[in-house]
Amino acid sequence: MTSQLLLYTQPRSGSHLLERMLEGQLNCTPFLRLFEDGWHHHIIEWLRRDDYANGMPADANSKYEDDMHSGIKEWQEELSKAQQVGTILMVHTHSFFPASAESILKYTETPRPQPSPGENFTLVPDSLLCYPGTVPILTIRNPRLAVPSAYKAMQNIIPDGDRPNLQLLTNLIWTRLLYDYYEANSIEPLVVDADDYMTSESFVKQLCSKAGLNPEQATLAWSPTTEQEKDGLQQPYVAVQTTLMGSTAANPGRAAKNLNLDDEEKKWKEEFGEKLPLIQELVQLAMPHYEYLYERRLRF
Repeated sequence: MTSQLLLYTQPRSGSHLLERMLEGQLNCTPFLRLFEDGWHHHIIEWLRRDDYANGMPADANSKYEDDMHSGIKEWQEELSKAQQVGTILMVHTHSFFPASAESILKYTETPRPQPSPGENFTLVPDSLLCYPGTVPILTIRNPRLAVPSAYKAMQNIIPDGDRPNLQLLTNLIWTRLLYDYYEANSIEPLVVDADDYMTSESFVKQLCSKAGLNPEQATLAWSPTTEQEKDGLQQPYVAVQTTLMGSTAANPGRAAKNLNLDDEEKKWKEEFGEKLPLIQELVQLAMPHYEYLYERRLRF
């Protein structure tokens, strides 16, 4: 029986779309979003430093780990509450959010880092990541779409975003490490490609069944977010969720298989100007990990 559903997401993979599709489950908690503050308050500023390769300064790392441990404590408490009342805890975090500063440095200082299978790169204890009944869902999207979208979204947070932060944001090494970690711990990670949940209601329902959720409670249509609802949200969040907030259902036209990706790339020079080589490099860095995960994606 599922105890917790952990939604680990690639930025700009339609992850909030999938969250919306899953959040109507009556026997589940609302999604608990974790560790974003640690990234906002500590990691971004560290990776913008000219000397970031020397490691995160000790005082900053101490504050970062304090924030992370607060998130871990909240996770443990919410899981305990859910267990007491017999509901499934739902957690949503980007795959790199729980990473230790040491791991972040390891996988950003080398242009093409090699993954270490079975490695727990996070600050979260194995006992929580692998709690009995855990179901991890890992989202992926073709880097030729996800990377340019992430770069544009990042401008709402860091104008003229720097390479280390962008590499952290776009490189699927984190999702691959999580996949290998759960495999090594005999837990089946469910890899889902954005194309599938953007284009197939049947896929979403079957995903629910596979994850121990009720397929009949999948949310496949909704009302657009009102201006009043937007006022209660942080503006950077609203800025990167404009399409979803204005929608009433998934839009299959945004799926990679329904786009000409060569035509999309032709637009990059005009869109990104002098940043074009960086975009191309980030796509190349992410692609091997995407291909690795795509071969292991959930299929019905």
